Amino acid sequence: MKLTGAFPKFGRGYSRVWWLLLVYLSLASIVDVGYAPVFGFSGAMRACFLLTVSALKASLLLVMAICLWQWRPMRAFVIAGCILFATAAIVNCGSWRLYGFGISRKLLNLMAQTNSTEVAELIPDVIFKLKHLFSNWQTLAATALGLIAIPGINCMPVRAFRLLAATLSSIGLILTVWFAARFSTGRSALLLSVRIPKYAYDMVQSNRELQAYVSNMPPLPDMNSVHSRHLANDVILVIGESASRDNLSVYGYPLATSPQMDRRADSLFVFTNVISSSAYTLQSIENMMTFRPDNAAGSQWNEFPRVIDLFNQAGYRTYWLSNQERTGWWASSLGALSSTAKTVRYIGMEYQDDAMLANTTLDELLLPPARDAMADSAANRMIVLHLMGSHWTYSERFPAERAKFDADSVMQKLKAPWLNREKAGIVADYANSIAYTDSIWGELAGMIEHRTEPSLLIYLSDHGENVFDDRDFRGRDEAHVRIPFVILANGAYRDRNPQIVRMMAEATGRPFSSAALVQALMTLTGTSYALYDAAADPLSPCFSEKLRFVDDEPWIFDKKLTETNCNEEI
Repeated sequence: MKLTGAFPKFGRGYSRVWWLLLVYLSLASIVDVGYAPVFGFSGAMRACFLLTVSALKASLLLVMAICLWQWRPMRAFVIAGCILFATAAIVNCGSWRLYGFGISRKLLNLMAQTNSTEVAELIPDVIFKLKHLFSNWQTLAATALGLIAIPGINCMPVRAFRLLAATLSSIGLILTVWFAARFSTGRSALLLSVRIPKYAYDMVQSNRELQAYVSNMPPLPDMNSVHSRHLANDVILVIGESASRDNLSVYGYPLATSPQMDRRADSLFVFTNVISSSAYTLQSIENMMTFRPDNAAGSQWNEFPRVIDLFNQAGYRTYWLSNQERTGWWASSLGALSSTAKTVRYIGMEYQDDAMLANTTLDELLLPPARDAMADSAANRMIVLHLMGSHWTYSERFPAERAKFDADSVMQKLKAPWLNREKAGIVADYANSIAYTDSIWGELAGMIEHRTEPSLLIYLSDHGENVFDDRDFRGRDEAHVRIPFVILANGAYRDRNPQIVRMMAEATGRPFSSAALVQALMTLTGTSYALYDAAADPLSPCFSEKLRFVDDEPWIFDKKLTETNCNEEI
């Protein structure tokens, strides 16, 4: 094998087209790095960095491939390597365009903690999104530019091409060295061959740590500081799934998707400016059910006390009733967060292996165990219900005979140029799933409304979903983390806690994220704890409006807020 033979062949024949293709693939492999907010690239700097570093990678890969190709036994290795690199680069770019992040610890963890049922349901979802992605004008423009560049680059003299490749690669080398010297993080992300095994190893280590954590759950810190006046004897906390605030009629949606809430609107506290702290279920509930704030980048949920443990210590009998799975392909934080509840019930599949044994279950199957919990002899109860809600596939989240909306009713009420009958049918299924959740909420409301003990029903969602709301797109985006947050207090609670009722009424317009849930729960139940923070409690008059974070990044739709200081005690 003559390694020197690679250089005379560089730029001759089809090698220029291969180089151009490798530039595109290399760009796809690092595009998420160029757009990562942590590096703060401006538009011009980003374009220069991505183009030249991609040219450097393409040049090195092409030289390596030409060298190895000259040795016949290595040709299969070259072909396999090209296929793997192309696949990984496309996955990285596709994931970044669709979900906001490329191949990363987050992506690998989400894949590992997803069960087979969700995978089966997500396949058509991903196909739909890919169709939208490839029809996007930016993708079409990039493809057209590449097709135009092929004849242009083939017409270039060999020396001119080599000068172009060498110039771009030299600048790319300088910028790569500058990037590695300036930033302490993200270096490995420039090479998929390093990034993927590194993140996979980190994921394995993280899973081992989680399993060790679950097998030896630490006690609640400062437990002696917990005291409760039990202002609410019964608290039912309902965590919905993929329900956007703007798609509930109680928030003004033109379809009657929340009739149970609508008819109780005068007695509800409807919070109008709440967002989820994540666009994904796991991190959202990790923040919601621990003391982890939404701006705690670099920290893990298991570094913070758990909400279930707090209410165990506060004298509540705790229940975790779920229609979602305890684990997926990998250990899941949801199983750990629920494990210390006094009663834990998973009505669907508890484990990945159960996927072969169980069919999709409807959320109404949570009602019998909820009634059993309310009939328990315990003086105080905290009941958490985790719904399947409006998780894709929407049409499987409600009984077919309970469908209230169809494509026609959607197109009559919603006038959008991108809506055709097929898409309107998807919107109708989504609306039906929300209406079905509302019916579950109505059943739970009936369990507390006439009780003589002060009781609360709290409903919020883990995150929202964009279902052709503002453009021809269906899926999650950073704008659609606006979630419903609704509190129903029964007559006994209102009569005995007029001050808390006033605080709720005054707080309905305050901006906060779902990570503040635990602080609000302490106020609602009269529970004190060393980690209570009035400035982070949206119900407190001492609440301080702050920039909210989604997935550990500042939410770009938040305006600059003025913080207030208040030392008043409730």
